[in-house]
Parts: sequence; structure tokens; C-alpha cells
Amino acid sequence: MQLFSRVGFLYCEPLKAGTLQDMLSLELGFETKLPVKFNLPPLADRKNTAEGVVVKPLKNTVLDTRKGPQRVIFKRKGKEFNERRKPWVPPTSDGGKSRKKKRGDRGEDHEHQVRIETLKYELNALVCEQRLVNTISKRGVPDSELDWIELTEALVADVLESGESENEELWGACGGPSNEVLDGLREECRQLVEMYRVSESMADVAI
Repeated sequence: MQLFSRVGFLYCEPLKAGTLQDMLSLELGFETKLPVKFNLPPLADRKNTAEGVVVKPLKNTVLDTRKGPQRVIFKRKGKEFNERRKPWVPPTSDGGKSRKKKRGDRGEDHEHQVRIETLKYELNALVCEQRLVNTISKRGVPDSELDWIELTEALVADVLESGESENEELWGACGGPSNEVLDGLREECRQLVEMYRVSESMADVAI
């Protein structure tokens, strides 16, 4: 960072330094400082709120995980940038009746099905407009049919990546999402992208 500063190279400067506990307790909802870096004026009609903060050690720290060596990084987002559309709710229970062994049906089969349904719910809960907007910000606004198709696939990939990292134990117990769960997830993403596409086209007409 000192080298970048000396040569006038633009880089992401730390907002603050301190203990891990202090950094994880930082109040979110502050105004982003990025526009000032590019000599851009403030927004006229609303506060330009920062999406969140990234907390990491000043010196790179690596942990061994089941995915291999990973840098230690913590991300915190404001509520308005939440990429989950609904809170987690356990699957409905039948009071344990399905756990009773029946002809051709065993308790462990029910347990596995509950895990599959829970993983399905967790993945579908990650399909939300904020995640779609963030995906578009990384790729750019689609301007062709192929772009929209690729956007849908990128959204699916982002959901799967987040779903696995947030539910590692459940993901491992299920052996990952089944083809049926994947098909349902792709349909959820396709519908969200289509609704966004329609709303954008209506906005263009209104303008």
C-alpha cells in the first residue's frame, strides 16, 4: 500500500484497522467513499450507501479447508443488500410418523429426504433480485438473447457457490444437489431473470 501511495497508483485503501472483534462490530449503512476517488458528484436523490465491508488480516493468512487452502476473509453486508429473499424455516414435520418403518420405507430414507428438501429450500432462498443485480453488476447489462441466457447460468452458479459455502455440512450429507433440485433451481433463476427483463423493458417504455 505504501508503494501504491508513493507512485500515485489507485488502490482500495482500508477504511479502518483494529482487532478482529472491532472490525466485525463496525456499524454498516455508511456512505461509500468510492465516488470521491473518481471525482464523481454525490447522488442527488438518495444516500449512496456502501454494500458492506470486507475484513481481512493486514498480512495474508491461509487456512486449510476441504476445498484446499483459503485466505481468511470475512464479508459483512447491510440488510438492504441481503442476498437471501426469505428467512430459513425448517421443512414441515409430520410429527415423526414418516420415521416409522413401513414396508419398503425406512427411517433413514425419511431423514435423507428431509436433508434434500432443506438443501433445496436453502438454495431457492438465495435466488433474489439483489443477487441478480449484483450478478449483472459483475457482467454488465445484457443486450442480446445469449447474454440473458448466460446471465441466468451465472446466477445459478453464484447461488450454488454461496449455497455450498453456507451449508457445507448439509451439502456433504446430501452429496450436493440432486438433478431434480438443480432443475428446480434453474427454473427459479430463469423466472427471476425473466421478470427482471420484463420490468426493465417496461421502464424503458415509460421513459
